[in-house]
Amino acid sequence: MPARFMSARVVTPLVLGFIVNYIAAAAEGPAPDPRANHPGRAVYETYCAACHNIPGTRAPALSALQLMSEQSLRTALTQGVMQQQGAPVPKDSMPQLLEYLAANDGDANWTAAMMCSAEQRIVNLSEPVALSMFGVDHNNSRRMSAKQAGLTSKQLPQLELAWAIGFPQTTSLRSSPVIVGSTMFYAPAQSGKLLALDIDKACAKWVYDVGAPVRSSVSYGEIGSRHALIFADTQAQLHAVDAKSGERIWKANGRHDTTGNITGAPVFYKDRIIVPVSSSGVGSGANPKFECCVGHGAVVALDAATGKQLWTAHTMEDAQYTGKTSSIGVKFRGPSGAPIWSTPSIDVARGLIYATTGQNTSLPATPTSDAVLAIDLENGNLKWTYQALANDVWNLACRPDPAQSGPNCPSPADSVLKDYDFGAGAVLAKKRDGSEVLLAGQKSGDLWALDPQQNGKLLWRQRFGTGSALGGIHWGIAIDSEHRVFAPINDPHVPELKDYVPEPGMNAVDIDTGKVLWRKPVTADCSNGRDQRFNLCGEKYGLSAAPLVVDKSVIAGALDGRIYIFDATTGDIVWQYDTLRDFTTLNGVKGHGGGIDSHSVFAGSGMLFVASGYGGFRQPPGNVLLAFRPKDAQPAANDYSKPETWLCRPGRDDSCTVDLTTTVIATDGKLTEEPFKANSQAPIDCFYVYPTVSNDQTGNRDMNAGPEEHAVVRAQFARFGSQCRLYAPLYRQVTLKTLRMAMAGGGGFPADRTLGYNDVLDAWNYYLKHDNQGRGVVLIGHSQGSSVLTQLIKNEIDGKPIQAKVISALLLGTNVAVPTGKEVGGAFQHIPLCRAASQVGCVISYVSFRNDVPPPANSRFGRVPTAGMTAACVNPTALNGGKGELHAYLSNGANGVSTSAAQPKPWVTTGQSIDTPFVSLPGLLTGECVEKDGASYLAVTTNANPADARTDEIPGDVIANGQVLQDWGLHLIDAHVAMGNLIDVVGQQAKAYLKQ
Repeated sequence: MPARFMSARVVTPLVLGFIVNYIAAAAEGPAPDPRANHPGRAVYETYCAACHNIPGTRAPALSALQLMSEQSLRTALTQGVMQQQGAPVPKDSMPQLLEYLAANDGDANWTAAMMCSAEQRIVNLSEPVALSMFGVDHNNSRRMSAKQAGLTSKQLPQLELAWAIGFPQTTSLRSSPVIVGSTMFYAPAQSGKLLALDIDKACAKWVYDVGAPVRSSVSYGEIGSRHALIFADTQAQLHAVDAKSGERIWKANGRHDTTGNITGAPVFYKDRIIVPVSSSGVGSGANPKFECCVGHGAVVALDAATGKQLWTAHTMEDAQYTGKTSSIGVKFRGPSGAPIWSTPSIDVARGLIYATTGQNTSLPATPTSDAVLAIDLENGNLKWTYQALANDVWNLACRPDPAQSGPNCPSPADSVLKDYDFGAGAVLAKKRDGSEVLLAGQKSGDLWALDPQQNGKLLWRQRFGTGSALGGIHWGIAIDSEHRVFAPINDPHVPELKDYVPEPGMNAVDIDTGKVLWRKPVTADCSNGRDQRFNLCGEKYGLSAAPLVVDKSVIAGALDGRIYIFDATTGDIVWQYDTLRDFTTLNGVKGHGGGIDSHSVFAGSGMLFVASGYGGFRQPPGNVLLAFRPKDAQPAANDYSKPETWLCRPGRDDSCTVDLTTTVIATDGKLTEEPFKANSQAPIDCFYVYPTVSNDQTGNRDMNAGPEEHAVVRAQFARFGSQCRLYAPLYRQVTLKTLRMAMAGGGGFPADRTLGYNDVLDAWNYYLKHDNQGRGVVLIGHSQGSSVLTQLIKNEIDGKPIQAKVISALLLGTNVAVPTGKEVGGAFQHIPLCRAASQVGCVISYVSFRNDVPPPANSRFGRVPTAGMTAACVNPTALNGGKGELHAYLSNGANGVSTSAAQPKPWVTTGQSIDTPFVSLPGLLTGECVEKDGASYLAVTTNANPADARTDEIPGDVIANGQVLQDWGLHLIDAHVAMGNLIDVVGQQAKAYLKQ
């Protein structure tokens, strides 16, 4: 053990479909460079492109760099993490490079526009403190009670977006704030500001100009008689700021050398501040001419009153020349590394600081790397060490294939070359018997439990996956009051690593035994334009940010911008929100959501906050702070015993007892009227959930049926009355207004997606209890309705006794996932696709496109992002495959489902008048399921014949601003084009079911 560590050196963060979170295309990946002719581009190509233009590296893409401010870039290249990479850039070329890269400075006065009015700028520090530090407490528990957060687990599934704030020239948000009463003290990293925000109004009470980008989270404590905020900037300067006024108390150097950063949060403890230092040399190793490597981690104690350094606990000796040289003759130095990226925890009873470390960055390896360290709080002496992985020496010269590594990377003979840091801080927790356990999570995927009473003796170890340099547990773990520890796993896709199987998700482990209580994987989602917003959506979607426990729930953010709330007991996802989109911000700065990482999930004052955007490591950049609050009142459940809650029920005049007379148009122009009569003695039932049609100007529809609901029932459902008794409940669906706003990039109105589902569930349960009477039932839906029914089947029917009553499910206009080449699995585990009209207990699903306009790459329909899965396509004209004639019932004129469709041309060229609400054109349309370019869909062919008397065109495309949206296909007439076929199949299935 290095002597200078043992004796510490003493010194002086629709029918337009159910796609509420649709994202306007804005690819993060390669795009045309608007500054291609700038002279600074040549400098960039010479000194930067080798890393930043290669997707496999950790370096941010050029598109992300060009969103950053000149200040952030200059600091990184001259004093910060990229100092060694910036050193070779000639001094006279640096201004050109910065001008080429830096974002436009048009929002320089953005803080002035968001200041509160004078009477609203009072900071009341007598209110309760919700969040005083990143770890929530000195144990680093990341656990908030319902009282602390102002939120209960019952409220969390009802969250809605309250406001968004955008920050200019920002690509990454990484910091946790302090929350006192209704004031949040927040530092948006690259802005170089600390803001005192009014939580309710999202205005600024005061602004502190840091003078450099901020790197750490903010902590709160007392300095004499003043309440103070402490945080570190990218130059490792600690700032102590008066929380009431925003005035600086002092500023001091927080590191022990000239290269270190401060990444974890500094922590107040009594009269001192404990500072983790993340000096390592990991980046400089990428420079083959650099004498690798120097820098090592430390914990520094400062006097809270003055900022004076009291002691420094080093993770190793200073690097010295080793007498060896690299393959190109450059001298080696070492040891180096073992940085402390995490926030320290404090064991008050034992007088210890627990700090976790990263790998060594140059030889020789030390016993303090990839380790948990116990440091004496009084003097900085090392009390004990638990090393989780020995001989892990790694820097950015290293590649998965050692043959491609740079000269400064150790050989496999000298290092395990894993880069298995502890980025997550250690958590001190209590077991059921009252004894304590120290928990720590590692990038290897390991969760370690140590006995603090026995100098870190290993109690148990639980591993999730195999880990990787960016995998496993990243920024934190959390515990709850029921002796559970929650381990988020990042595990991005790394094709270069053999035998590596990513296992991203959330995991719960019993603190006493290490037994896994539940595991909840998260999966990729590249649908609905997400792949255009983030081109690595299929690879980076794990949970890297530190989780937060609130009451009996676990909150986690994902690299691809999604937020998850898990039930702490079961692991069920009770709420999810996609931030990977544009936001309309209260302060007028253009807002973009992105990846969620580091310290970016926090709560207080009755709200959940998420900082969305993390442009490092090829993750999606972003610049918004989002606030979510529960809806003011939980909507009351509908009473489905009331007739007005149903659009259709048997034995009454309603939306299903309408005129369905159809004009059949022969090829010679002859018109024949086809009457329709419902079967009042139908032996089976049909239960229908309609698509997005509501024109309400709110997020969710109310329970008053309008003409749009009546029209869609007439077009899509009433005709099934020839085969079944008809049940169609009203439900509070997400509205067209919300969808259209989301498509336009405005984010839409806050909408509760669970509200509509719960309505349908209540209606279904009412139907089963009061109406079903043992009869077989067909479930029918389209678009949003199909999505709701898919969830209902998953939750309530699949594999349960009620499945025996389901004759079939017609899930039209949605993507039902099935394993490629198989009939069952994916969306449903026990319900297969229908492949014969005599088959019951099966699913018919398809999305329709014109045969000559297949789904484009950005199509929201016909594509399933999960590897090995395909969107189901069952052709109602030929269930077992092949082509068949589509028996379409098309709406005539104004009887269509949506005004977003093009109006039809005359159905006949002879000028004859057609007055019936529907038309049918035998032989005009054929359908065939096609798999092409990764899409699976029903290809609809119009058998045009200019010589006959019928139209050669049918409407059905979605039209926006006069343009056909090809990615929607024939979504508006998914049900219409095969209505007759579907009715025939249901009739045959009913006979087969009744014979059972």
